[in-house]
Amino acid sequence: PPDGSRSRTGSSRGFDSNRSSSSRESSGSDAEAAGADDRRDDLLAFYGLPRWSYAHWVQKLATKLVESKGTAVPFRRVAGEAMPHQYIVLLLRCGFSLCFTIFAAAHSECDPGGVVRSHPWWIWFCLMPLSVAQLALIVLSCKITIIPVYQNNKSFQSMGRKVGFSTWFAVSMIRSAFACVDLGSDGAFLGGFVKETSCQPVDRDKV
Repeated sequence: PPDGSRSRTGSSRGFDSNRSSSSRESSGSDAEAAGADDRRDDLLAFYGLPRWSYAHWVQKLATKLVESKGTAVPFRRVAGEAMPHQYIVLLLRCGFSLCFTIFAAAHSECDPGGVVRSHPWWIWFCLMPLSVAQLALIVLSCKITIIPVYQNNKSFQSMGRKVGFSTWFAVSMIRSAFACVDLGSDGAFLGGFVKETSCQPVDRDKV
């Protein structure tokens, strides 16, 4: 064929090649944009949580990071704010355990056989202040850490199963309350054991 025909054929092939390359680049950029949008939606899914469940400043920080960098809130950015609450919970539990043990020992009575009888029923009401304070501090810590935890895990789990936020929160609170009752029962047992060391069995023959 003439040289002009060859050059036109080569030009059309080059044009087709460039067009297919630009098409692939365009589809690739569209896929990346769609993936970025999906990730952004996933990171902002915490807006589906109840408003009271997260702190306002953590929500603002999470939104800023998602909009500017497309990243989740690093847990280390908020963990420091929650640690004081957990230190207070630890001190409360340790202090209460010691005080409740002494209190249980002081209000336990020995039976004639030298064994401590059951503790008075009203002693268990002493657990209420600790339970309320502990649950309040746990909720405050949850409000600080719930967004980064949810952004990374994408769901809530309880006993190995995925559950909704309400179920997860209720189960967590119940477990915390049971942990408080367990602490009280341990203190009552130890207090009764301490009291029993000073119990003397009554000699019925002398009586």
